Amino acid sequence: MITTPVSAASDTASSPPPAWAAVFAMTLCVAALIASEFMPVSLLTPIATDLHLTEGQAGQAITAVSRVSLKP
Repeated sequence: MITTPVSAASDTASSPPPAWAAVFAMTLCVAALIASEFMPVSLLTPIATDLHLTEGQAGQAITAVSRVSLKP
């Protein structure tokens, strides 16, 4: 049986390049999802003032929307 040695240079040439664009896209998506979860809570007082609601009512409205969006 004849065996051929494999050099290290041929191993690295056949591997695909790192997908940094995909990592960057995932980072942006995670940042957007986190921001969309925390932004309504931080803007609760202005939302309540603009809609002429109490802060509790505005908080319940935000909670109701988030619960509906989490159901599969």
